[in-house]
Amino acid sequence: MHCQATVSVGRLILAAALVLGGSAPALCQGGFDGAATYEIANRNSNKVLDLDRNDRTTLIQFESRGTDNQRWQVRDAGGGFFYLINLMNGQALEATGPREVRGMPFRRAETQQWRFQEGPQSTAFIVNRNGAVLDVTQGSRDNGARLGLYSLNNSGAQQFQFRRVGSNAGGGWPSTGAVPPSAGAGVSANPIYEIVNRGSNKLVDLDRNDGATVIQYDATGADNQRWELRDAGNGWSYIVNRMNGHALDATGSRDHSALRATPLRRAESQQWRTEPGPDGSLVIVNRNGAVLDVSEGSRNNGARLQMFSRNNTPAQRFELRRVDAVRDRRSGRGR
Repeated sequence: MHCQATVSVGRLILAAALVLGGSAPALCQGGFDGAATYEIANRNSNKVLDLDRNDRTTLIQFESRGTDNQRWQVRDAGGGFFYLINLMNGQALEATGPREVRGMPFRRAETQQWRFQEGPQSTAFIVNRNGAVLDVTQGSRDNGARLGLYSLNNSGAQQFQFRRVGSNAGGGWPSTGAVPPSAGAGVSANPIYEIVNRGSNKLVDLDRNDGATVIQYDATGADNQRWELRDAGNGWSYIVNRMNGHALDATGSRDHSALRATPLRRAESQQWRTEPGPDGSLVIVNRNGAVLDVSEGSRNNGARLQMFSRNNTPAQRFELRRVDAVRDRRSGRGR
């Protein structure tokens, strides 16, 4: 619920919380209304938080251009704190020193956790877990001015507004619903997809030769190109191949680490979620933090998939195409 909408019902909610013995909720937090994707604008300058494209780590302010380096996925960290993840490169806003803030690889550190404290005139203070507050250096109104950390002083340089620009994939998968288990033989109660790479327009494919190597290939409509998503809890999913029931498994988190399909054993290395990518695509992220990537950005049939750090290239952009839940009877067709 947006701040403006909460004002009219604020007293009722507050009274209800106190009667029930709970704590008073934060009713106005600068337009923040839960985990989603936002532009975050400074009230003093009316410029938005921007991750500098030159080094992809320096936090500045700049006029709004609607680009991914100015968009932030707010992700729940628990206990009233949140992570701020930049959509350009997946870096998280982090307090890297007593006065310094930068975009850094997301690792769920306490220094990457922020809360939003109600400020004046429908704004919010963005407060790190260490207690320091996000602040535009010297209250500048200029494009390119850096942001840092400072003690709370209630100045306009510390007051921000959240402008929601999209839903938050939140680590989840497209909301498509499940096929009822009673639908009959060969029908999955979980959604089934073809997974298409945006760079090559080829599908994620389990090589029939060994049943373990993950490659890309032209669509054949066969089960080795169809993947069932099974809930792993807390926003994570197992990606299970329909040909042999093996699950995508990251063998490591370093760049170029192999991706294999192995028997489903509910290991953390078999748990995945999506994050928003450029142009409406999805980035498929393993629990170890590395992302699904087509080796060398190849467009060739048979190119292997691997694990790599996020760089938002087309090799890491995917889309999910829901297919009929009935097992494809033509699974023998193909290479």
